[in-house]
Amino acid sequence: MCVGCCLQIIEEMVQYFNTYAFAQVAIYGKDFVNAAKDTWALVKSHGIDAIINDNLIGNVLFVGSMIAGLICGLIGYIYLLTTTPNATPGVYAIVVVGCIFIGLSEFGVLNTVIDSGVVTTFVSVKQEDFKKCDASSFCKRQRAFYALTDKVPTESYTLLPESVKLSENTESLTGMLHDSTRNIYLDMKLDFLNSGSVVRIKIKESNVTLGSLKPRYDSISSFSLTETLQYAQSKIKSDKLTASDSQLELSFGDNNANSLKIDCKPFRLFFSANGVPVMVFNGRKKFYFEHLREKVVPEVKTEEPALIKEQDASEGGNKEIKVETKELTEDEKIIEQLKKDLEHDMWEEQFGSHRDSKPYGPASVGIDVTFPGSDHLYGLPEHASSLSLKTTRGENAQYSEPFRLYNFDVFEYIMDSPMSLYGNIPFVISQKLGSAAGLLWLNSAEMWVDVEKTKEKGKTSSHLHWMTESGPLDLFVFMGPIQKSILNDYTSLTGRPAMPQLFALAYHQCRWNYLDEADVAEVESNFDKNDIPVDVIWLDIEHTDGKKYFTWDKVKFPNPVEMQNKLAAHGRKMVNIVDPHIKIANDYSVFGDAKTQGLFVKDRSGGVFDGWCWPGNSNWLDYTDPKARKYWADRFALDQYKGTTKNVYIWNDMNEPSVFHGPEVTMPKDNLHYDGVEHREIHNAYGMLQDYCNVANIMTDHLCYHEHSSLEVNGMVQSGQVITQRHGNNSLGQAQCCLVLVLPGCHLLEVNNTYFQRALTLTKQFETADVGGFFGDPSVELLIRWYQAAAYQPFFRAHAHIDTKRREPYLFGDDNTWIIREAIRSRYRIMPYVYTLYFEAHRTGTPVMRPMSMEFPSLEAYYGVDDQFMLGESLLIKPVVEAGVSSVTVKLPKSQLWYDYNTYKLVKPQSNDDLKVDTPLQKIPVFLRGGSILPRRERMRRSSSLMLHDPITLIVALDANGSAKGSLYLDDGKSYDFKNGEYIMSKIEFSKGVLRSKDVRGIYGEKASGSNDLKAKIGNRVERVVVVGYKGSHKNVKPKVGEKELIAQIADTTITVKDPKFYFGEDWEVKIY
Repeated sequence: MCVGCCLQIIEEMVQYFNTYAFAQVAIYGKDFVNAAKDTWALVKSHGIDAIINDNLIGNVLFVGSMIAGLICGLIGYIYLLTTTPNATPGVYAIVVVGCIFIGLSEFGVLNTVIDSGVVTTFVSVKQEDFKKCDASSFCKRQRAFYALTDKVPTESYTLLPESVKLSENTESLTGMLHDSTRNIYLDMKLDFLNSGSVVRIKIKESNVTLGSLKPRYDSISSFSLTETLQYAQSKIKSDKLTASDSQLELSFGDNNANSLKIDCKPFRLFFSANGVPVMVFNGRKKFYFEHLREKVVPEVKTEEPALIKEQDASEGGNKEIKVETKELTEDEKIIEQLKKDLEHDMWEEQFGSHRDSKPYGPASVGIDVTFPGSDHLYGLPEHASSLSLKTTRGENAQYSEPFRLYNFDVFEYIMDSPMSLYGNIPFVISQKLGSAAGLLWLNSAEMWVDVEKTKEKGKTSSHLHWMTESGPLDLFVFMGPIQKSILNDYTSLTGRPAMPQLFALAYHQCRWNYLDEADVAEVESNFDKNDIPVDVIWLDIEHTDGKKYFTWDKVKFPNPVEMQNKLAAHGRKMVNIVDPHIKIANDYSVFGDAKTQGLFVKDRSGGVFDGWCWPGNSNWLDYTDPKARKYWADRFALDQYKGTTKNVYIWNDMNEPSVFHGPEVTMPKDNLHYDGVEHREIHNAYGMLQDYCNVANIMTDHLCYHEHSSLEVNGMVQSGQVITQRHGNNSLGQAQCCLVLVLPGCHLLEVNNTYFQRALTLTKQFETADVGGFFGDPSVELLIRWYQAAAYQPFFRAHAHIDTKRREPYLFGDDNTWIIREAIRSRYRIMPYVYTLYFEAHRTGTPVMRPMSMEFPSLEAYYGVDDQFMLGESLLIKPVVEAGVSSVTVKLPKSQLWYDYNTYKLVKPQSNDDLKVDTPLQKIPVFLRGGSILPRRERMRRSSSLMLHDPITLIVALDANGSAKGSLYLDDGKSYDFKNGEYIMSKIEFSKGVLRSKDVRGIYGEKASGSNDLKAKIGNRVERVVVVGYKGSHKNVKPKVGEKELIAQIADTTITVKDPKFYFGEDWEVKIY
């Protein structure tokens, strides 16, 4: 039992009711009530024996928790009685109840539910707090339209041929669409971009339809797209269009290899690359645009049975006789219901106790998109699902709900689900043999996406029914032909990934929360005592003065500058959390300034929106307001953020935004932002906009004084959207330990799948799941496995919930500490390689962590593989994700040579590419691809900055032709100077027994001028060369430079050449044999 927890909760409750502590009372109380209900239901259905006999462990935990809770309640009562005798009865009640729940939580009753004799974790998300499609009115309406068009022929949109115009420079095509059923007119524009590899489709209400209504929100592109779009010319194949024309065809791109065929009636777009169909827009005629309109109050009609006149023979006259209408068939009933669903909750919506006023009415847009001949779609992040998107519609659909894209702070999310998570990017890639295509919908409102697959003539095609609540139809079609070129185009439009500082790639240690300065010092000291490198210590919300961001708790952290300087002396950094909710407190300058200047988000009535988050009652900065962005950016100035130095970096969290008592734990959609824009329009961009304004100060003398960082002012962002890759990294949020209590641990597979999904779309190069899982306490075995996998993933950070046991890597005994130490060190060894990959990503958008389909697009068997991944082109990693596993099967393409990364021995998979690999606890399968040159640093130090000038070892893994190639990027690891050409970029090749290095600065079109002393400033010496896979005679190995012979060691097929005395920063070559 944690008496300290009781005392802490008492102290915070006495200070103010609406605090984290009070929130915990509500959360724990609800969980306990649910657990009690489940237990009682079990007793009623199975008798008391179900608990006493079949689940003794659960019974002991339950009873022990009850006793612990009562003791904590008594402690709280006595403490309050002696310290605050004048407290009201209400305060006494809250404190006692809170302490009881703390005791219950500490002993696990809130984490277990007794279910048919099995103790399971009580950690999954409360799904009833979040909408399903049927509860989301626009999703229900769009799905109704989709189903209705399957049953009733519906007139689709027509492109009016006489309206079509090609711009003078042939870069754009415009036209008008007409819906004759509703007499609606829409403006359409097509732009040809990026040398013809991208087509932009934009559709919105025409002025004829819009009239005096307020136009749709269409400003997200001003935040999301780069300043200058590169247009391309197209070539029209028809001399002119007349009213009788029904089709138009254009060619565009390099050598006019891409084509677009436009059907006018019905309106459809057919995209082809090199003669191969890659995408169809509206091929199934499901395009449905809910036009803006004035609200019309419908007349209330009372249905009466039909009346007919009939001759009455007895009276010699006529009389009216009521005749019942014909009974509808089941199909007719379905059609009638679908028609009603088309008008479902158009002007007001209720979910639980929350009402959405929807003053502007329906504005949703639904599209259907087909990827002909493609069985695999990737993207639509972020979901805890497979790499290849699962189906949600059609025969044998794998999910019953569409994929949802709506940023949430999901508390302990469930695995294998289309449920939305922390960030969302409306981007998808299709992959089939010979081609790939991509689609981005630039929109920041809520979205739902149905996925369906159909088979025709033995070929599978994938279909999307993509729905958004509001905003523009602004699509970008990426013509491919490969995933890497799509991501190159994507990031050229939305911004290249930020180039991180070197330390950002190293190991980070985080916890909610390190208690005080002494705790931080002890943690750092223990890393050194155990020879474990670490670069960053993170501080969560408890470091602040009462959850007031940009402040320090003066009791726990009285000397923050001294603490930071001590870390800096060892080459280490500190990261502080800064959330977007601002505590309502008159003594808090940020609150006072923002309130006075009118910088907060408003509620639907125009008053400042009050919500509930970690500080209690809070307001939220409106990052759509330029004044608010400027004010927020200025908070990071060193003279504003007192107690910080340039050794502090920033972590943005809770910016979905998370509002504890709000609808779906977020902000009401009818809240108001700058210029009267509703929150529903920008919800998915809120976190992105916080990030956007954080970097507004990057070139000034503010806290984070250079852009050359992924952990600067914007540090780490929990939520995100299209452009987040420009500024920093993203968290996968609250990854959890999810095995049953009898096998406590964290199953890695689902987390890795989420990683794959995000890594592919990358968008964001820095991705992380908390090592060890945020929730729960993993077994030591699975914690080790997590470290081993994370060492080869983009961002390497351990993090844990405040209620978990301490799990720093040195706490598990000498043997286990040694294994974790080696896992962390393995990351530090390959940092030159990883840093080089990040420079490639910064220049081309190619992700650091890659799915197998990206590296091997000619091998269909790898399109759905999502339990192993590539780190760049050279390393293949297969995580071990289950306890007690002694071997795993890895898939290795036989078209390549593969070497065991640890032993350098050549491995040979079976005919089906499978290779069974032993997995003792000390290792996971990692393989080096033949034809690769991997740069490493072998000398271990306490932090990466102390390794910056250490020499480089080159691992040369030969392919079947005895060749290999690689590259190495070097700079000062910390500044903007690389933008002025102050860097080294070397291309390294091995061929015919000779290893060569050549300066190739400017290879990606970047600035290459620089000072003449780069070698002295940032160059690294070559310490050794290890050639792997040599097949010749040992007698032929005579390494030399010119006529000078070098020392070599030969073991089997491995040659090690020591100290060739070359530096990167100059051209050189060495003959090995």
